[in-house]
Amino acid sequence: MGLKIRKDGEWVPISGVGAAGPQGIQGIQGIQGIQGIQGIQGPAGASSDVRSMNEATSTGESSTTSNSDTNKVTLSIDTISNSRVSVLYGFEIKHSNTNNTTCIATVSGTNANFVGGNPVETNKDTSYERFHGNALDISSHVGTREYKIAFRRSTSNGSASIRNAYLVVIEMSV
Repeated sequence: MGLKIRKDGEWVPISGVGAAGPQGIQGIQGIQGIQGIQGIQGPAGASSDVRSMNEATSTGESSTTSNSDTNKVTLSIDTISNSRVSVLYGFEIKHSNTNNTTCIATVSGTNANFVGGNPVETNKDTSYERFHGNALDISSHVGTREYKIAFRRSTSNGSASIRNAYLVVIEMSV
């Protein structure tokens, strides 16, 4: 499709178009846009309610022929009245005799009040069984709270053993 002109009432094609013209000059720069609105403030960051932490371990094997509790691991922490203490524990226990005897391990505390009472674990086997768990101390005691893992045998036969025992305590403000 080419260019046409009107000649004597008719459209007549034009042949021979002229050379291209020079390039035009660059236009001026536009104006700067307006500044956007300020975004909303984000949520507050997490605050730390952890007041203190401590841990104690005893990995060696200990045995007893006593029917009374024998302490394996003991740990103390100084607390305030409006705090809770999460107690994490673990150990392996066994008994030397399978004739109706058991090794009993207890996690307990002084100036403590565990939700649901003191955790107690038992094993009747002559091979070690691993136990681990946690307990929440909701005592309002101000001052030193002491936590311990103790073990004993259930009857006067054989011996009870424990190894790889640990306590971790985390005090939190409430």
